[in-house]
Amino acid sequence: MLPVDLNGPSELPDIEKIGRRLEIPWLEPFPDALVPSGDPSAIVEARESIRLAFIAALQLLPPKQCAVLILRDVLAMPAAEVATLLEITVASVTSALQRARAQIAAASPSADGAGLVQPSDTESQDLLDRYIAAFTTMDVEALKGVLREDALLQMPPFPEWFLGRDAIGEFLATAFARGGSYRFVQTRANGQPAVGLYRRRGSDAYQFLHVQVLTMAETGIVRIDGFHANDLYEPFGLPAVVED
Repeated sequence: MLPVDLNGPSELPDIEKIGRRLEIPWLEPFPDALVPSGDPSAIVEARESIRLAFIAALQLLPPKQCAVLILRDVLAMPAAEVATLLEITVASVTSALQRARAQIAAASPSADGAGLVQPSDTESQDLLDRYIAAFTTMDVEALKGVLREDALLQMPPFPEWFLGRDAIGEFLATAFARGGSYRFVQTRANGQPAVGLYRRRGSDAYQFLHVQVLTMAETGIVRIDGFHANDLYEPFGLPAVVED
């Protein structure tokens, strides 16, 4: 589950009073490094099947359809093996997979801006570089300049989320006003550009804060998903601290 699944966009809150909702089963990002290597086309297909939109849409499926979709489309298991594992017929596997794919296709457009024109690798890296530079210098106007007007920011396990570059800019301005400085380490998650964000407050080292997964289009950053978990750096092979 993600914050957008719970309620509407938030007004600017008292940032000191934002609380984590740890009782909710939040989604977490999946490191691209764990996607099996091999045929390039297979890698692209595997990465598409772990995009945040796909994973978020899984929660809409009944348990059997969800299991079949993951086993067949993500893990690429043969239908006969899936049937044996789930103790159902091959025909039932095929039927469940068709229904699951149909529901995912219907849900994806609203989940992740499907149909947006994706930037080239060069354009994506340039957009990421500009985002990192603006965030590191805490330049809110420059940050807004790399966001689409309808951009979305959410940060599970915090239930608040913000819609629109102006709302995001206002929230980040309040976060920057609390003091500290930031550093980034680039990575990839769910087939998308991602970064490990580190913050320093009164010490010589930058402490891991969260992993951000960025959804991009040619026109700018569409969505920022910041996943706050103290040990999330480990599966991404990121350091716990970054020295100045």
